[in-house]
Amino acid sequence: MVLHEDKIGQTFLIPTNLLDLVPESHPCFFVKNLVDQVDFDDIHSKFVGTAGMRAYSKRMLTRLVIMASN
Repeated sequence: MVLHEDKIGQTFLIPTNLLDLVPESHPCFFVKNLVDQVDFDDIHSKFVGTAGMRAYSKRMLTRLVIMASN
């Protein structure tokens, strides 16, 4: 079994779950819910099985563009 070091006074630099820092009323959750309702199947099917590096999720890119425009 691997154990973490036991240092007195050690604190974590980041919380175990980053969503704990984001309030439930933050616009990112609204954008996520909005984009989750959009159908990306036609766009996604054009990239499946094509040569080259893996593409980023169109859903993720759409959320980033919407959040960046605020």
